[in-house]
Amino acid sequence: MAGRWNSSSRKAPKRAVADPPGTMPSLIEPQLATLASRAPTEGEWSYEIKFDGYRMLCRIENGTSRLFTRNGHDWSDRLPKLLVALNGLPVDDAWLDAEAVVLNSAGMPDFNALQK
Repeated sequence: MAGRWNSSSRKAPKRAVADPPGTMPSLIEPQLATLASRAPTEGEWSYEIKFDGYRMLCRIENGTSRLFTRNGHDWSDRLPKLLVALNGLPVDDAWLDAEAVVLNSAGMPDFNALQK
């Protein structure tokens, strides 16, 4: 999986200046899956069900949200309904790392509907 955020030949975007201590990071990398031959036998760990959707990062700053793909592209204009919902969260500043999914009437992911 080559992309902007991992160890491919493409470089991750650089911060112009280091973030001051105590401030929200200007940039984060998505938490990507790590391939393993088996589940861990000790320690605290969890898993997530793989949904057929888009991996998205949301930056909320001063209550206003922006959506970014895992490759760092701003998709705020492409997902306006999701952006409205995120702007309604009771938080001023945050980074969210999640999967954007559309569920059909049976509660199953519908990638075709997400693309529309």
